[in-house]
Amino acid sequence: MAKATPLPVKVAIYHRIISGDISRVVAKDFRISQPTALKYANDVIEKLRGLSEIESTPSLRTFLARSLKTQSFQYADAPDVKALLEPILQPYLADAENIDYAEREGADHALSTRVSPTTFERFQVIVGQMAVERPDITPSAHLREIIEAYCEQGIVPAPTVSISDPKQARDTIVNAVTDLLRNLGYTGL
Repeated sequence: MAKATPLPVKVAIYHRIISGDISRVVAKDFRISQPTALKYANDVIEKLRGLSEIESTPSLRTFLARSLKTQSFQYADAPDVKALLEPILQPYLADAENIDYAEREGADHALSTRVSPTTFERFQVIVGQMAVERPDITPSAHLREIIEAYCEQGIVPAPTVSISDPKQARDTIVNAVTDLLRNLGYTGL
């Protein structure tokens, strides 16, 4: 089961986006996809809208009624909103500093952040080679096919215990997938 993302981390993502950081860069820094970063920022907007401090302040209510994109363009030029919103966000931002979120692995992390750069580059080369024969193949579709083929072979039963060394487990899986690809006839691995 994927770990839930703590609210302070979502607030930190939201704060960086409205402060002018590009969402793609923020996502990369937090090792998540850009759509996930935008979803988290919008989750924060929804949470903030329900706070009594927001509901009782017309300028904050108006600001938070706008889209995230609009907020990100207007936040730097709205010192009154910034002065009111910063004290509300500050406790969450302080908590976020104590959370080592970037080291977390979960389903919302892109494949490129879960494997070594060399492994990801090799995977991209394989997908590129396959694209010659199958132009419809994407890295995601290819990965799904590999996993399905691997599971159909029934080589590894589903784990019944927690993994004590996730990095070693990841390396073992990468090696097993590489062996599987070789067995399926892929070269250049």
